[in-house]
Amino acid sequence: MHALLVHPQDETLLVGTHQGLFRSSDAGVTWKRVEPQGEVPGHDCMALAMHPQTHSRIYAGGHDLGMVRSEDFGQTWQHAAQG
Repeated sequence: MHALLVHPQDETLLVGTHQGLFRSSDAGVTWKRVEPQGEVPGHDCMALAMHPQTHSRIYAGGHDLGMVRSEDFGQTWQHAAQG
């Protein structure tokens, strides 16, 4: 595990690992790998950041991952350069 984000208003957690991004909507009891949408160069997630006012907007980055973003707190991901 490299990075952890906790949603400030519910029990949703995001974890960045060598195997990719994982999401838990039940405070860590169960986890699901989040598959990126579109072409993403890798999956080694080293860092996670949450927008300070828009908590649903998340950014992730890593060695081979580049920069990806989510507008729905990690339910879906796409390369940050895409619309």
